[in-house]
Amino acid sequence: MAVVSRSDVEVVVVGEGAVAAAVAWHLAREGRGVLILPQPGTGPGESAAPVAVRPEDLASSAPVVASARWWRRVEAETGAALLSLTDGVDHGAPLRTAALARRLTEANVPHVWLRPDEAERRWAGMAFGGPVLHQPGTAGRLRPAQAARALRAAAVGWGAVVEPAVRVRSVAVDGDDRVRLRTSAGPIRARRLVVAAGAASVGLLPHLPVPSPRVISSRVAGFTPLGINPCIPLENNWPIFADHRRAAAVAGVPDPCGQVVVALEDAGEQPVARRRLLDYVAEWLPGLDATAPTELERARVETADGRPVLASFGPVAFGYGFSDRAIPAAPAIGRELADLALGARQPA
Repeated sequence: MAVVSRSDVEVVVVGEGAVAAAVAWHLAREGRGVLILPQPGTGPGESAAPVAVRPEDLASSAPVVASARWWRRVEAETGAALLSLTDGVDHGAPLRTAALARRLTEANVPHVWLRPDEAERRWAGMAFGGPVLHQPGTAGRLRPAQAARALRAAAVGWGAVVEPAVRVRSVAVDGDDRVRLRTSAGPIRARRLVVAAGAASVGLLPHLPVPSPRVISSRVAGFTPLGINPCIPLENNWPIFADHRRAAAVAGVPDPCGQVVVALEDAGEQPVARRRLLDYVAEWLPGLDATAPTELERARVETADGRPVLASFGPVAFGYGFSDRAIPAAPAIGRELADLALGARQPA
């Protein structure tokens, strides 16, 4: 059902990211009248780094497994290529990688151990200091901004309306079945409101008892592969990888026909973090150009205890604290928020 009037909208969804877009998609597919107000700046920017989907999650995490099916459905509806699969590699910290291998076995995910010299022959641009856990063709990757755009496009295909220029100023709840929004385009009334706008969610809902968020940045940069044409798959065989040797893990995701994005998690102050990341790439990823990194955007919104929030009060449902790590499960999280909005599920 299409939105016909701002004075009486069935559901308004506020947020620019994949979770908000997934809420709108699920509701629109069910015939709900959905108005999407993305609020530019509340979701991943176009420079957001691609996100890895770990093989064990694709095999055993219920939200990610369900979302993988939904990603394929969105691909079919929009023609977008969203979830791509490639090799996964974990190394360093033998106890950690051995524990991961046990979880992969339990999840029936194919994997093999390689000696360092075997791994370096397979991936000539990488250096290894110990056994390497290889997961052939079972790691995935998603681009956050592209995923959100595709979900919004799919929602529009089912009748949702998007108004990207309309900014929400404030929200007022009128009983159990009515919400009033003061916006840059005038007042909007709705039966239900869903807010998934990152740190901005709390500012829009100051009257609700919600935990305060914090924004945590990671040092992330893209590095150009040396000596190959990254657009030729036979040459560009970089895997999705994680080095577990450090308290602040190093993880990498190759962007097909582009750079390899390397992240140093919780790396401390920015100047020190940047130096540590460049030093790591120069020593352990000699197949990348460490002299000219492309700085990329990556920040996650968390609550004080690190747990994401999914809750509802009256006609308002909201969620935040997902971070880019939740992008692979965005369709499943969106389903939960949609159910909360409709009263089909009680908050945990």
